[in-house]
Amino acid sequence: MSQFPSQLGDDEVSVWTISLEQPAIVQDRLLQLLNPQERERAARFRSLPARRQFIIGRSCLRAILSQFLNVPLTEIRFDAGGKGKPFLHHEMASTLEFNLSHSGDMAAIGVTRNRVLGIDIEQVREITDFEALVTRFFSPTECAAFAQLEADVKLPGFFRTWTRKEAFIKATGQGLSRSLESFDVGVHPNSPPGLLRVVDDPDEPGRWTMIDFMPREDLFGSLIVAGQNVTARFQSFDPQTDI
Repeated sequence: MSQFPSQLGDDEVSVWTISLEQPAIVQDRLLQLLNPQERERAARFRSLPARRQFIIGRSCLRAILSQFLNVPLTEIRFDAGGKGKPFLHHEMASTLEFNLSHSGDMAAIGVTRNRVLGIDIEQVREITDFEALVTRFFSPTECAAFAQLEADVKLPGFFRTWTRKEAFIKATGQGLSRSLESFDVGVHPNSPPGLLRVVDDPDEPGRWTMIDFMPREDLFGSLIVAGQNVTARFQSFDPQTDI
């Protein structure tokens, strides 16, 4: 079973990676751990992979939070912000902040205290028109830098850039209502993580810590947390043995 930290400091983020490839019997068991509204939401997914992602991701989120809160996972209550970002209901009286992402057969959950955070993972896959996506979604500065990348670096560069940008808009709770062109990150897959520029607020990059990670060779991940000098601890969570 996974070892949960005895405490979670204000300058730490606990990051858990989860395999979504689980037997049907495990998925059925995890479904019963969700509340009626969550089960109803799961039933509305027409895509079986999307349904699986939600059931396993939400039940594992409940299980991880329950360890930090020291309450049964079925008693955890969530609310959602105006753009849909979930957070703990005020009656939970907790300083915990969290974020969840999934791609392909993996999910990642980040948990911290007293700091907003965003996390994103993307499974590397062939995209025939990814350069058109760069033109559409990246900032002019990022587009210019991307054009200078060597051909064999462009696909991983696209996914590294995307995880960095997605993590930031998830952290702010604005989702895609915030223009992806309104801030810059490094586009080379090996460039230092961090915000390089935010339109109309030159001080904003200094208010965040960005951390890159790779759960597997074919998965890029990025985490961004409000504040400086934040460290991350990474471990895996197995729904078959940890719930």
